[in-house]
Amino acid sequence: MMDIDEAIALLRSALDRPATDVADRARLDAALGALDRIAEASQAGRTALAESEERLRLAVAAARMGTWDHDERTGRLHWNRRQREIFGVDPEGEVNESVFLARLHPEDRDRVYAAAAAARDPAQDCVYDIEYRLLHPDGSIAWVRARGRALFDGEGPDRRPRRFIGTTVDVTERKQAEAAMADRLAEREAMLREIHHRVRNNLQVVWSLLRLESSRLPSGAERDHFDRLAERISAFGNIHQRIAEAEALSLSVVDLGPYLHQVTERIARQRNARPQSWSVTADQLACTLDAAIPLALIADELIDDAFQPDSDGLARIEVTLSRKGRNSVVLSVRCRRTFPAARDPARSLVTALAQQIDARFEMDTTDGATDCRLTAPSRLFRSTGPTIKRKAPHGSLRAGPSLDRDEGS
Repeated sequence: MMDIDEAIALLRSALDRPATDVADRARLDAALGALDRIAEASQAGRTALAESEERLRLAVAAARMGTWDHDERTGRLHWNRRQREIFGVDPEGEVNESVFLARLHPEDRDRVYAAAAAARDPAQDCVYDIEYRLLHPDGSIAWVRARGRALFDGEGPDRRPRRFIGTTVDVTERKQAEAAMADRLAEREAMLREIHHRVRNNLQVVWSLLRLESSRLPSGAERDHFDRLAERISAFGNIHQRIAEAEALSLSVVDLGPYLHQVTERIARQRNARPQSWSVTADQLACTLDAAIPLALIADELIDDAFQPDSDGLARIEVTLSRKGRNSVVLSVRCRRTFPAARDPARSLVTALAQQIDARFEMDTTDGATDCRLTAPSRLFRSTGPTIKRKAPHGSLRAGPSLDRDEGS
């Protein structure tokens, strides 16, 4: 097929002299046909380009986007009408970097210029994407999000930015909604902290009354009953205290690992007539408040029962909280002793509390050691970090033998 250069050369030759034979006329007709096809293709290309530009213009208008185009060589800046509306400048007036700088909030200038410099750096060639504030002459503030990139000419050390183009969208309403939501969340958090604090204080009053009544009773089963009831009330209070003091976690969940350590250490100190050994190994798992209270009471019951001294006066306790597969979380309390029938947790509050959270309680006694396991559905929990192991503090509780049965249990 004849290209445009050949067609032009042939036409020039034909114009210099008349067509004298059939061959010359055929070549002339071929040249004219080639030019017609080229003209048609050019027109189709211009039409397609115009249609594409129109679609882009309509999309930009529908999205209410401002557009900007900066010529890096001449410094000429072009804004469309929407960009001028966003910045609050004359629709027909001249725009340049000074106009942009006059509207840019002073506190945002450094980071905006740093982002623009990075996008225009040939070594980085990154996307320009930033949110910043505009300060209008009337003192009002608007938030915008600008996205763009630089176009480069040349290669290697000769690579230079040619144009810097992009779009701007007014995001003031979104920012205002986010700020309002943050304010409402802060108010809600303060209210919840106050509620948990007041619940904790009320439970403290109940605990004090129980301890007072207990102190008036002689030693025996009735006094032990009051003391145990006070400890259960204390478990409620500790959960609410942990929520009220929470910082990293949501106020709707409780991190169980630190709580298990606190409960184990408290009960260990209460049973510290002779040195005792204990450890807590817990995956960092948080659970909802509805599940946390039953779990706290269960843990309190099991750990208290486990710390009843054995024949040599030394209780050896291991408390673990860990995931089991994808569907379960297991709370285990192991001790080197058997539970007295009168305090058998399988027939106490534990079973009823386990049913409240769709959990399963099991207890195995082998070779004089007891392993109490509560298996709860994993949907009640979420991970908050790696596994943490805690042991009895030095100087107060003495480390003892491991509970692993392969060490002669």
